[in-house]
Amino acid sequence: MEIHAVICLGIPQISILMRIITTMLLKLNISGIGWHLFIDMLMKIINYYVNKSEV
Repeated sequence: MEIHAVICLGIPQISILMRIITTMLLKLNISGIGWHLFIDMLMKIINYYVNKSEV
């Protein structure tokens, strides 16, 4: 969870999204595949906000 907090510093939207996603995954009983999809989705979300803020 500490890593997530570092990534989210200064970007409240991602922090909120990650909290929601993490809660959803915990309810789904995360498998190896679940974690892989979670990381993939996370990277897409972060890239979206990074690209958006650069424009």
